[in-house]
Amino acid sequence: MKKYWVILFFPIFLFSILNGQNYNHLKESLDLYNKNIGEIVQDFNSILIEKIIQNWNETDWINFTKTEIKYNLSELKEEEKEFGWDNSEWNEYKRTSYIYNIKNLLIEMFVEESFLNWIKNLVVTYVYDEQDRVSETIVKNWNQDQNTYIIWKTLFQYHSENNVSEEILQRYENEIWINDQRTIYNYDINKNIIENLLQYWENNNWQNYTRYNYIFDEDLNLIQSFQLEWINSDWDTLNTHSFLYNSNKQIIEENRQVKQNGIWIKASKKSFDYDEKGNLIIQMFQYWLDSLLVNGNINYYEFNTDGRITQEIEKVWRNDGWENDSKVNYEYDLNGILIQKIHQNWIEDVWENTIKYIYIYENVTGIKGNNISINNFILSYNYPNPFNPMTVIRFCLPEANKVTLVVYDMLGREVVRLVDCFCDPGWHELSWDGQDSKGIEVPTGLYITKLSTPLETKVIRMLMIK
Repeated sequence: MKKYWVILFFPIFLFSILNGQNYNHLKESLDLYNKNIGEIVQDFNSILIEKIIQNWNETDWINFTKTEIKYNLSELKEEEKEFGWDNSEWNEYKRTSYIYNIKNLLIEMFVEESFLNWIKNLVVTYVYDEQDRVSETIVKNWNQDQNTYIIWKTLFQYHSENNVSEEILQRYENEIWINDQRTIYNYDINKNIIENLLQYWENNNWQNYTRYNYIFDEDLNLIQSFQLEWINSDWDTLNTHSFLYNSNKQIIEENRQVKQNGIWIKASKKSFDYDEKGNLIIQMFQYWLDSLLVNGNINYYEFNTDGRITQEIEKVWRNDGWENDSKVNYEYDLNGILIQKIHQNWIEDVWENTIKYIYIYENVTGIKGNNISINNFILSYNYPNPFNPMTVIRFCLPEANKVTLVVYDMLGREVVRLVDCFCDPGWHELSWDGQDSKGIEVPTGLYITKLSTPLETKVIRMLMIK
């Protein structure tokens, strides 16, 4: 079977499960948190405009790369320029541009690089339906050897509840679109995804390949997931994950089993521990060796009084004991905005610097000048972000209008409707206590807030960390 792989770029408000990866509310939000901490750090007064990465050369910090970010008047990212440090100066090597329609929906993103003489080596376009849902994306990758674009298209269909029901990936060859792969999604009555099925196009028909199934408890916590493979015209389960939670709906244990020669064996275990404020303070990974559970690595997290992470230390199991391996220190300004992140490795019994991230911000009024007024339709970044459990959301209307302000999770499900009424012009401010429409506190994860009027729509993302 010939398989094709392509990187697709989706708007942040569209949930996506590619090739069956399970975006459950903690496991993946932890990955997002660890990967993107420092990227989701704006409040309604400041916005990230520059990120600098430096390397440690044993005696001093040396510039490595720099990213400059430019925004439009709606606070949407308009351009990113990336630079490399060449002895004594910054040289631009890459730029990414973003184009939006009148509703502030992303309709095109393209990347240019200096080594290709600034041609558009990647172009992604988005098409929306009448409900502002992505119905089609087209990805064009420049093939330097063939001196032409390799083109892919993804078509989306939705259930009536706005959950994605089907994604079809096609490639463009010989001036026609050819089916390549399809993913079908099914949900339960609570809009939890319970199955996604990956198929490939062969012999003018869709052929099963991989399937993932998910089981939730009465509190909507994911308690078990299965990966199955289509073999000899039947489904064979390859591995399974099971999840345990505490009374606060926080995951405390994840166990993985795999099938070998028709026999189920234990594979790995992850354990999670929290402080009295609900902050994750310990995450440990262990694996099974025959019937023995062996330590792998453990992560310790520290937080300040505002609930922001200040330090992360990873240790590995060596010589029958835990040994330091790596550390990350986080530094914030007086407003609680991340301004610096330093990575270190444990070398010869001391912490040695490796990489430093520097984040530079600008006051929103410095970007918008006199344009920030009640004449603009604005959804400001929530503050604080990340938050636990309270955050403030501000928006501005140029005129009186019917307004909805809705929070969604990363599966596209509505969590809570904060505003659904006719609002006067000007600035409005409200707090969200991190609870859903039933008064239940939401779990750690990334959430999408969508502000809509009959004329315009805006979206921001918020990170809840317990």
